[in-house]
Formats: sequence, structure tokens, C-alpha cells
Amino acid sequence: LAAMVSKGSKTWYFKVMGDEELVETQTKNFDDFIRSLDFADGNAPTWKLPEGWTQESSGGGMRFATLKIPTDSPLELSVMSLPSLGDDYEKYTVDNINRWRGQVNLSPITKANLAEETQEVPTKDGQAIVVDLSGWQEKGKPSMPPFAGGGGPFSGGAPFAGGGGQSRPQAPLRQQPTASGLPELDLPKGWTKTPNKSGLTLASYQLEDGGKQAEVTLIRMGLLPDQLLLVNINRWRGQVNLEPITAGEVQKAMTKIEAGDQTGRYLKLDGPEKAMLVGMLNNAGSTWYIKMLGDTPLVKTKEAEFKKFVQSVRFSAQ
Repeated sequence: LAAMVSKGSKTWYFKVMGDEELVETQTKNFDDFIRSLDFADGNAPTWKLPEGWTQESSGGGMRFATLKIPTDSPLELSVMSLPSLGDDYEKYTVDNINRWRGQVNLSPITKANLAEETQEVPTKDGQAIVVDLSGWQEKGKPSMPPFAGGGGPFSGGAPFAGGGGQSRPQAPLRQQPTASGLPELDLPKGWTKTPNKSGLTLASYQLEDGGKQAEVTLIRMGLLPDQLLLVNINRWRGQVNLEPITAGEVQKAMTKIEAGDQTGRYLKLDGPEKAMLVGMLNNAGSTWYIKMLGDTPLVKTKEAEFKKFVQSVRFSAQ
């Protein structure tokens, strides 16, 4: 269950995510909560908590508040706000809904589907756009970041070719552009193509070596506004159990990476058990996210290989 309310220069987001049967028991409470929202002071909202719900401190970072919901397996409702972007509110709404849909492995919608996929719920002084989404998510997998796309990190696929041996490197396979819209790229030896688990994922590859696993995904989204880059990075950091960073640390967290005649952004996140590498390339009004997520030892070993993969990307317009 999720809702968004646009007020002035900010859009507020309210979301409950969990087991379908448990979330369904809170549909009425969620509706009552949204109807109680009051932005009368023109700043942060106030609300009336349903019976049994409790509010915790935000803990800083992106969240404004966390509400605890007492069920057999406790649920949380997160409250956060972001700057409202652009003049096309309908497109902004669709983009956000598609990010939520990606979190539960549902395919994206378009503006034409907006009315049938959402409902407007009155608040104390306006309207909220509400969605009720039923999909699936891998057990134990953290909530997906809004721009990170879908697909589980360790599903299916053949083992890594050659294991941990010191075999002679072989030339990578160059893949030409396909009907799916993929750019040309050099696929490293031993990366196994796997089925995409999300409508947002255009390609995914499995790696395995010595019992360690990782997955590489390619996702194309709309250009990421700089205001949301911090949000994206901190959600990725959460996936590998790292603490959030501040806006002043964003640029220091990234380095440049060259791909053809393009200069992209490169991010390295080493968590205690899981690690992530992200290459971000802009092309034709879109941002491509090329991401490796997996066991830290394997990701560290494969970083040079991953960088070459990102650097091999060639878009058809080039």
C-alpha cells in the first residue's frame, strides 16, 4: 500500500510493504490514516494514528517518520518527502508508481493506465494518490530502491566457468544491439545470461565462483535528477548494510568512468557481507544503471572485469 501527496515544493510518500495477507488486514487503517493527513501549517503533515499503531523517531536520513503496525509479523509504514520535480505531475506520478511496482516485480504502467491503477483519497486539505499493489519479492531481500529495478541477486544460472582456476583469459563476446533496446557490450567469459525478474530489467547475468555468487543487471530509467541521487545512493547502501551518507558526501562517493565518448558515474559500495558496483551512463534522455550485487569477496575480485564491461557499452547513436 502506498500513497503520495504533493504539497508546494515537496511530495510526501507513505508506504507499507510486506506479506500480502498481513498488509490486507491494514487496508482500512491505511485508508483512515491517509484521510487524517493534515498539511494545514504548510509544512510537515500531522495525522491520527489508527488504534495500535505507534510512531518512532525517524532516525535521521531520508525518513521523516516510521510508524509501527502490530500484526503477527510487525509491519512498518515509512513517511518521507522529496522535492517535487518538473511541471508534468502526471508523468512524475507514473514514474513513482512504476518504482513501487518494480519493488514487487510488476511491469510498468503508462499514463493511459493511471486512472485504473490508482485512486484518489481525500485528506484534510487535499487529495492523495493511492495504490494497492500485489506482487512478489524474494524472501529476505531488502526493499528495492526506487531506481534500482528488480530481480533477485542470486537466482538460477549456471556456475561460473572455470571456477577459481588460473585459466588463460579469453576474448569476451560482443553483443550487438537487440530488439530489447540493449546497447552493444562485451560480455565477459563466464557470465551466464539469466531470465529477467522485473519489467524494469533489460538484461541480467549470473556469476558464481567458489560458492560465492553475484548478479549483474542492466536497467534503463528516466534521467535521474541530481536532487534524487542521494536518495538512490542511500538505498543502495542500505542493500549492503552501510549507513546513509549526507548530500555533501555524494560527489566524493563517486568517480568517473569512460564508456566510448561518454563520461559516466561509478559507485563502489563494500558492505560486510554484500557489495555493490554501479555504473551510470546517460543516453538519449535515459539513465542506464549497470549494477553488480553479490557476496563481497566475489564482487571485489570481479571489479576490474565489471569496469571493463561498463566501459564496453556502446549506444546505437554513437
